[in-house]
Amino acid sequence: MLKVQNLTSGYDRSQILFDISFEVGAGEVVCLMGRNGMGKTTTVRALMGLLPAWDGAVEFEGRQLNGMSAARVAKRGLGLVPEGRQIFPNLTVHENLRVAAANRRGQPDPWTVERIYELFPGLHERIGSHGNLLSGGEQQMLAIGRALMTNPSLLILDEATEGLAPVIRDQIWDCIARLRGLGQSIVVIDKHVKRLLDVADRFYVVEKGRTVWSGDPDRVRAEDDRIKGYLTV
Repeated sequence: MLKVQNLTSGYDRSQILFDISFEVGAGEVVCLMGRNGMGKTTTVRALMGLLPAWDGAVEFEGRQLNGMSAARVAKRGLGLVPEGRQIFPNLTVHENLRVAAANRRGQPDPWTVERIYELFPGLHERIGSHGNLLSGGEQQMLAIGRALMTNPSLLILDEATEGLAPVIRDQIWDCIARLRGLGQSIVVIDKHVKRLLDVADRFYVVEKGRTVWSGDPDRVRAEDDRIKGYLTV
């Protein structure tokens, strides 16, 4: 579905990505791991057309995304839950969801606000609340729901559970597991490796703008000390 090969990118004259390569198959959950500042969010921005790819290739469902605007990338079927959530603070929960509604790819069972409320019942209880009045966990659920309302082929969650209470993190992981069961392809960026082992099909470690390690959950368990070395300061 998604194939990233030797991707390089950065900001102005500052190169951040030097050699990023990874793949996501249909229906897979793939995790990008690494310490802060290693290039994970920059990778996401380059995938989404928010930063230009200087070199390398980004192929999605057999078509190159290189050079596409962020709007065109979204129309191709990539949905983003950005770091920091970035929900609309002056819109209600319902309005935040409705503003993103689209089914450009004609999915037979598209995401609707009713389905989002089934996935996150707590949001339905806050249906008329403005985004800036929600807790961090509620905002993250709303950000996921908003991305799903675009009916993406691939959902990208940047820092999926950053700064959330443990009980809320569990709800987010349960949501990801449920989406996986529905066949949703997902790229997730997070640091909670043990919990990710129950969710992800494959892992990639990003260090200093390069993909330096990859493996399945069994390999993560077998190389626990090595993985900890990549993720700790």
